[in-house]
Amino acid sequence: MCFVVAIGTGCLKDKDYEAQKYGIQVDDQNSEHISFNQLIVNPTNKGLDQVATPQVIATTAVYYQWKDVNQQDIHVKLALDTSLLAQYATPGSPITPLPDSLVSFPTDIVIPAGKRFQEFTITVTDASGLNPLLKYGIAIKMVSTDVGYINNNDVLVYLVNIKSKYDGLYQLNGYFVHPTPAYVGGFEVDDIELRTSGPASVEMFWRSADDYAHPFSNAGSLTYFASQAPRFTFNPATDEIISVENVYAAGTAYTLDPTYNNRYDPATKTIYAQYSYTGGTRIYTDTLTYLGPR
Repeated sequence: MCFVVAIGTGCLKDKDYEAQKYGIQVDDQNSEHISFNQLIVNPTNKGLDQVATPQVIATTAVYYQWKDVNQQDIHVKLALDTSLLAQYATPGSPITPLPDSLVSFPTDIVIPAGKRFQEFTITVTDASGLNPLLKYGIAIKMVSTDVGYINNNDVLVYLVNIKSKYDGLYQLNGYFVHPTPAYVGGFEVDDIELRTSGPASVEMFWRSADDYAHPFSNAGSLTYFASQAPRFTFNPATDEIISVENVYAAGTAYTLDPTYNNRYDPATKTIYAQYSYTGGTRIYTDTLTYLGPR
């Protein structure tokens, strides 16, 4: 069963707070604790350029959770823990730990007295030697603090790929058919990111919703369904789209229309795709035109 979610706005620096990537916030007012604020359900893919210069994976924060503001500096120690990555691997898609020497972040975080959180940045220092055919992982765990306790929101996980040639910021000219209720018509959106999820696959992320989502028009207003976003996989030799899947594994399954010319046109950097669900009664027709790097 699907339901519609209205667009919300936000300014989270850490895009790992994307819907369905992390679970609901836990803010236990009955116990003083330190956390990353959110539970991971599925880690987010981060695409990197294959260059030797440093690239930021995320700017995120360590949080002090309590009804009162902290009265003294709080020290939190972080460390890499590659043993955590195995649980996020899927059959046929193993995760290779990114070498420790390529990951940079502060291992000692100080939340100043009177503050609720302290931001920090995670960087990959050199991606020039990474294998474009591999999916890499970074796992960071809180290991100690000098106040309260660390609750179970104590892990950050990122999956890292070298960006595919399909990665980028796109304009989406779409048409959606949905009979009951009736959402039928065209729309145009110019803030769609296609994020690398494999050497020849990308996932749709809608900036305005700050979510992995596919927009559509509801009586002239843009909206989207929860737990729906396409992942396109291409044949890199021919640029044909060979499959479309839902980013959300437990969500609605998509079927690529075999009669449509599903493809990427390298001359115009345009993607054409048509796919459906619920027995072919709900149909997306997408034209995605490349605007630039995301």
